[in-house]
Amino acid sequence: MEIEDILSNATSVVVIFDGYDEYPDQTQFKSEVNEIIRGEMYPNFAVIFTTRSACLPKYCLPNLRRLRLKGFDSTAQEQYIRKVVPPREIDKTIKKIQRMLRANAVVADLCQVPLFFVMFTYMAHENENIQQFSSVTSFFRYMISCFHGHVRNKMTEEDEQKCKEFEGTHSRLDELAFQGLSASEHQLVWNKEEIIAQLGTDFYEHYKKVGILVEEETQRIHDEPGTLGPQHIQNQTEVRFYHKLFCEWYAAHHLLSQLPKGTSDNLLEVLDPFDLQYVYRFACGLNPDIGEKIIKYLKQSKEGDTFAILCILEQDGKVDNILDTVKILCRGAVEIRTNHNRLLQRSIIQLLDISTCNKKIQTSCVRLVNCVKSVDEDSQNIVLKSGVGYPVSTSIDGLVITDMGREWTDEEVAGILHYSTKCIGMKSLWFNYCLLPRSFVVGPFLSTLLSMNVTVSWSPGTGSLYRLNLDSGRWERYHKGIEMMETEGVLPSFQDTSPEYFLKSAFEEPSQMTQEQYANLVTKFREMWSHTHWQRSPVDVSEETRNKYEINTYGALGPIPENFDEE
Repeated sequence: MEIEDILSNATSVVVIFDGYDEYPDQTQFKSEVNEIIRGEMYPNFAVIFTTRSACLPKYCLPNLRRLRLKGFDSTAQEQYIRKVVPPREIDKTIKKIQRMLRANAVVADLCQVPLFFVMFTYMAHENENIQQFSSVTSFFRYMISCFHGHVRNKMTEEDEQKCKEFEGTHSRLDELAFQGLSASEHQLVWNKEEIIAQLGTDFYEHYKKVGILVEEETQRIHDEPGTLGPQHIQNQTEVRFYHKLFCEWYAAHHLLSQLPKGTSDNLLEVLDPFDLQYVYRFACGLNPDIGEKIIKYLKQSKEGDTFAILCILEQDGKVDNILDTVKILCRGAVEIRTNHNRLLQRSIIQLLDISTCNKKIQTSCVRLVNCVKSVDEDSQNIVLKSGVGYPVSTSIDGLVITDMGREWTDEEVAGILHYSTKCIGMKSLWFNYCLLPRSFVVGPFLSTLLSMNVTVSWSPGTGSLYRLNLDSGRWERYHKGIEMMETEGVLPSFQDTSPEYFLKSAFEEPSQMTQEQYANLVTKFREMWSHTHWQRSPVDVSEETRNKYEINTYGALGPIPENFDEE
């Protein structure tokens, strides 16, 4: 009751819901949390909540303001270089670093973290002959050595010897890191007295000086009965790793020390690869022999095959050893779906990046199924609903975007068209099961796609197929329609045939879509989708319902099945 009185009578209140996407009752319309977010309960409160993009509450206030954390993109990286590099060397350094990151997808992904990009820039600028890191393990190992070396250079000979011992022997820190990450709720912060008791004072002070461990002063409030005034608020020092990846690095060392002693499954079951992918990758890179056990475990887990390929890369750092696997992956159509977890999505994208860096591998088709959120204006990456970015690729022949029931705006489609202009070598762009604008303003995007000979096609799922006339910016309709083409046998399976084969057969007699035809199309489209999960809610539907509705997602060209009944 006291809390309710305080909340009701306070002149200014800020409520923060952190991790709304993990809130168990987010789908309950009448829950107090959702009522506060909608402004129905405590309407004068300022409400802040964090969530993955795909889990944004549907019933938010209309004046909701959004702030998206998008990582340390290429623009931010260039701005940093201009601040720290002498003016006469700026252009040369920018080109050098960008060239190195383009050639190494593995390190480029790691360098989205500002700290690691700063280290990479420092190493590249100071060392003209810097090695080409071929794995995250090799890069991280070198970076750790640089941290220790920087401190060691300022020490006396006696202290330097002790520093080398601490650098090489850190089993207690390894165990601390592993225990923190394997807890049901990750423990990433420790009390200073407790951590010194476990590590020893000299060891702790050294790792604090190196910068791997950092301190933070906090206050703890004691409300227990009998607490005296001076004891009510106590200052304390908390300790954490400078970045979670440091914690994963040392946890990987402990994992390697324990795997030979017990069953690998029991140890690995407490480490979620979705959240701790670098523990697995570091372990495989640090000890390739024991890494075989880890890779075997991953291949047995659901959707673990693709991630296992990245762990194989860590074993010896030679991209050549996984190129055959990447070639097999890219030979057919590569799918990224909304029901793929972030780990699987990132793994697929990283393997596609490897194919882009290796000029000899071409991907026939990439299919993004119900997972596209937007295009980032700065980086030109396609942002998936999970928040994972799909970068510009110069090694794909076709891009297929299937987005069931979605109505795209002019700006959203323009973003995809702009993205496609950056994909040198692309031949076709497809939109399936969605509603697009009737026409587009003829401008640089369409002109560039025309010069690239890219074919832009659209199948809304109504039985018709359209191609974008890049000269006029208007859709052209194939007059026979999908059903007649199926009867005549000219509608191929996208699983086996390239889009170019289909287009050659489909558009021998195109006709420009009229305004009346477009109006009828919009009406028919909305009638078909008005009572489905995809139009009702922006969040993902259940896997059972989705599987029931997985219709020809290889081509996504046919109309919605008449026998589809919603759960």
